[in-house]
Amino acid sequence: MDIKDKISKLLALSESPNEHEAQLALQKAKELMTQHRLSVEDLTPQSRVIHRETDVTFSKRRDSWTLALAGVIAENYCCRAFSRRRSGMQTRKVCFAGFPADIELCERVFRYALDCVKGWIANTTRRNKSLYSAQELSALSNSYAKGYIAGVYTSLRKQQKDQQEWGLIASPRSEVDESVRDLRTERVAGEDEIVKSIYRVGFKDGVQFSVSDKLEGRGKE
Repeated sequence: MDIKDKISKLLALSESPNEHEAQLALQKAKELMTQHRLSVEDLTPQSRVIHRETDVTFSKRRDSWTLALAGVIAENYCCRAFSRRRSGMQTRKVCFAGFPADIELCERVFRYALDCVKGWIANTTRRNKSLYSAQELSALSNSYAKGYIAGVYTSLRKQQKDQQEWGLIASPRSEVDESVRDLRTERVAGEDEIVKSIYRVGFKDGVQFSVSDKLEGRGKE
């Protein structure tokens, strides 16, 4: 494995909410960067910004929180999330803007987080479909998802602060922001009722979200 790839993997693992794991990854990354006289800027891929459309869809009535989840993940990987909708279609597709290597990592983590949320929703719906109406189940699902997103955001912000203290946080990518500056935005998130108890469950799970297994090739594919 190329030394830059190894350091990049360690920096990615430093985003684990497991503080011991995160600190070990940061320590090893810092040692290797010192040993090879590399800075964060040296790890930045030298290529052009691209826009990638995924096959992940959502709408105002179905999984309206999806783009918010993508946005939280994207910000942590020097990317930006946006959506596209074909004329006459109600569904939208999640898209990412960024450098190719950043998008590769960002999309993997986003899909992993999305699987975690949808897995909880599927299990909860299966167990409770005879007890609640479709509208009530939707409220439970959206409450969990929004709590989860808030939890992931809180966790990633803490990790960014830790990285900044270690001097290992990447600089903002102005080229990425410029590439999406003129894209028209549209409010998609619904105004669903929040079930506070379920929101708290989602928040707790989001704070504990870890990408280490996914990035090392373990876990869901």
